[in-house]
Amino acid sequence: MPNNLRDLLNAPKQIGLLSPDEIAPVLGELIVLLARLLIQATPAPHVPKEDEALRLLTIREAAACLGFRPAHVYELIRRHRFPAIRSGKHLRVLPRDLDEWVRGHRDEGVDAKGEPSLVSPLLMKTQPVQKDRRSR
Repeated sequence: MPNNLRDLLNAPKQIGLLSPDEIAPVLGELIVLLARLLIQATPAPHVPKEDEALRLLTIREAAACLGFRPAHVYELIRRHRFPAIRSGKHLRVLPRDLDEWVRGHRDEGVDAKGEPSLVSPLLMKTQPVQKDRRSR
């Protein structure tokens, strides 16, 4: 009779000869083996290097990540709607702030807050466009 998992792997036909009392220890060995294989097969999580975690993005780089024009990102920052770090005349963005901003805006739909946008059909129908006298 097989005594352990190794014996069963060498002679799989002997599985039918196991008594209920002999099955539990073999299953225990199998679970330990499975756990070791899962640990070995799972890739280690990416831990950013110290300089990678502290690297700041320029506004141009942040805009490229978002698919925006840099001018639009500057406007969002000016309106305090986008996180940025100011050092003198320079603006920078932390990569994790950029990720959090994207996550925070991912679920919002177009006109989700009920406010008409500049190109909203609701705005175009309900409010006639007034001519600005200064533009003449």
